[in-house]
Formats: sequence, structure tokens, C-alpha cells
Amino acid sequence: MSTTIQINEDVRKTLEGLKTHKRESLNDVIKRLIAIDLSVGSFDSNELEEIKNSLLEIKGGRAQKFPSAEKTIKYLEA
Repeated sequence: MSTTIQINEDVRKTLEGLKTHKRESLNDVIKRLIAIDLSVGSFDSNELEEIKNSLLEIKGGRAQKFPSAEKTIKYLEA
């Protein structure tokens, strides 16, 4: 069974640009995007807790700027 949906022209153009080949249907593009989102977007409770803690560190000013962090990593690898 199929149904019709309304999308803005800019969304349609974006979907058209995401086709992996010329004859891929927009339905297949949308299904592929949903599959990618489901595989990437699922975090377990430990990962969510780590993200939350990292955000709190950043907001609290305890994060290093990239050049400083890069020096720390090189020091630890040596």
C-alpha cells in the first residue's frame, strides 16, 4: 500500500541529491536515511551518561581546547 506525502521543494531537491544512483526512488532514499539514523542514533545508558558528563565538564570550563588536548595526547603516547 502506498500513500502520498507533501514535502517542500527544497526537501525534495535535497532527497534527490542523496540518491545513490539515478533511478533510486525517493522512498528508497528515505528508507536508507531512516536505517542510518536508527543504527547511529541508538546509545546505551552508559554512553548517554558519558555524553552527559562530558557536556557538564564543557559547561563547567573543564574542557581543553584542541591544541592543548593534542599536546597532552602526544605526551601520553610518547
